[in-house]
Amino acid sequence: MRKNGGGSSLGFLALAAVAVLLIGLLGGGLSAVLGVLGIAFGAIVLLVAGVMFFAFKGSAEEAENAAKKGKVILTTEEAQTLATARHQVTDIRMLNTRITDPVIRRRSNEVCDIMDKILAAMKEDPKKIAEGQMFLQYYLPTQHEILMKFQHIDNSGIEAKTELTGKILEHLDDIKKATQKQLGNVYDNDVFDIDAEIELMKESMKQDGLMG
Repeated sequence: MRKNGGGSSLGFLALAAVAVLLIGLLGGGLSAVLGVLGIAFGAIVLLVAGVMFFAFKGSAEEAENAAKKGKVILTTEEAQTLATARHQVTDIRMLNTRITDPVIRRRSNEVCDIMDKILAAMKEDPKKIAEGQMFLQYYLPTQHEILMKFQHIDNSGIEAKTELTGKILEHLDDIKKATQKQLGNVYDNDVFDIDAEIELMKESMKQDGLMG
């Protein structure tokens, strides 16, 4: 809307300059025309400067408002990384629905719940994406592959499935512990910051005589 308003103002000034030029030609000769042109040019420069100032001011205000709202801007690479990870978790959940063993389904969905929390934390603070590269590039896709292969075997009816089911249950216990640990790692810096702020505030209250 600002762009349209600026364009209309410039068009108006251009028409005004032409009108002034015609008046000068009719009434005052070349010197008068040059003087009028100088005034018109100066007016146009001032208007352009004004339009640019308000456009810049509006952009700055929008950025400030976004910052106040806590809006996080992801880079294209970060957004793609998280989108791929979310897609993998969704695929795992879909695989879970086709697994016949209810215990495996439940435990695998519990792991997915933790994975979703990790991805949500990374979206809120993109710096955590770099800290969780092993989770994103190895653990998550490998878990997806394991569940996909197991689902195929689970629906095949082969006798070896019973032994494999025990291994999968044991693996799910391990991966659940690992993802819980990863979730804790994601928040390590936040916990450290909170501890530091608490200690700083406590020291300040002691110095101000507010604590014994």
